[in-house]
Amino acid sequence: MDYDIIEYPRVHAGLCHLRGQRLTEIAEQHGISFAHVKPGFIGQMVDTILDHITSFDDLKTLLSPADFDIIGQKLSVGDRATWNRPYLDYEHAVFVDMTRKSYRVVQHPLRESTRNASHTDLWLELASLKVWSKLEVAQKTKTAKLLAKSLGENFAFTDLVGEHQLMRFKHTALKLHFIAIPGGKYSMGLSDDEKKELTRLAKKHGNEEAKFFARDIAETARPMHEVKLPPFLCAQAPITNTQAKKFTKTAEMLEGNHNIYWYGAKVVLKLTEQSDTRLLTESEWEYIARAGGMRAWLNGEEDPQAYANRVLSAEPLEDEHPFGVCGLGWGTWVEDSWHLGYKNAPADGSAWEPRDVPNVVRGGGFLSFPWQTGGEEFMLHTAYREQIKDKQFPVLLACDLPKRKR
Repeated sequence: MDYDIIEYPRVHAGLCHLRGQRLTEIAEQHGISFAHVKPGFIGQMVDTILDHITSFDDLKTLLSPADFDIIGQKLSVGDRATWNRPYLDYEHAVFVDMTRKSYRVVQHPLRESTRNASHTDLWLELASLKVWSKLEVAQKTKTAKLLAKSLGENFAFTDLVGEHQLMRFKHTALKLHFIAIPGGKYSMGLSDDEKKELTRLAKKHGNEEAKFFARDIAETARPMHEVKLPPFLCAQAPITNTQAKKFTKTAEMLEGNHNIYWYGAKVVLKLTEQSDTRLLTESEWEYIARAGGMRAWLNGEEDPQAYANRVLSAEPLEDEHPFGVCGLGWGTWVEDSWHLGYKNAPADGSAWEPRDVPNVVRGGGFLSFPWQTGGEEFMLHTAYREQIKDKQFPVLLACDLPKRKR
């Protein structure tokens, strides 16, 4: 079988939960010899079985209902007796979860990040939200006009938006609006209190999907760590159908009012090159999503179902986010490459080992709406992250601050 333990670790882990006696029975039923396997070495027994099958369909035929029960309980599906999704067969759910692919961290070469924070110290007004909030409107407007001049002829200051009165600019060539996000320090990743909250919500929903999301976020978004970000510009909303025509003819348009384009990973970096922009880093995305550290959910205190209904029935640019940035719930590509957790993650807001083809998406709860069981609402948590390959997602573009002109 064309099988790779690095790409399909859950296949290997699932089979390893079966006892040696059961693995021996499977081997005997299919004429597989364990002659070269050391007694008691379960991993070697599993490797030998996997070496003798040709497809995942063959793998499925090896397993009995009792095997699926064991694997389902040991992985993230749960017990057959308490399975409460009658529209989804239990054994199929276990098999899909078991064969969920985990892509290699080194699947594409590293590249230099296009993020350039060399001039951010020149904009002291944007050092933090606290500093910015102390400025009078006249001072904010003066700074905005100076920043527009420094950004170049394509940028024009329009107004102050959001509860923090952040500067909004229109890029006349791209026909996009950008918001100047002040820098700041915040805690990135899932906190202990947030982990407890997710556990409580999963129990409240009482379904395996919610439990899976709670465990998944706890596994991929920890340890929580402090990040100090310099200021930057972020597009106010994902690229729309009309705007996308300027760059590419090969993208998928979301239906409905929003007409947001989905970009494949291989197209995204070409898009940023053509537009002289870049992708958000993971820490920048989460900083915006958390409104500088003031919230744990994209929907704030609003009921998630009501929030999703309201945003999806409205025109674009009506998310009412404190920073004035919209569309975080659609999901968006970020520059960092995939790492399972935040151990040794950068603390300065930079992209973590970006690669030639992006493979990390942040957000995405809207793409699964209407939600069937409620577990999907966990994708509105600001710590939720996904490893992605061969799929399309919306894009929020970003820009660095320029050298300050007088």
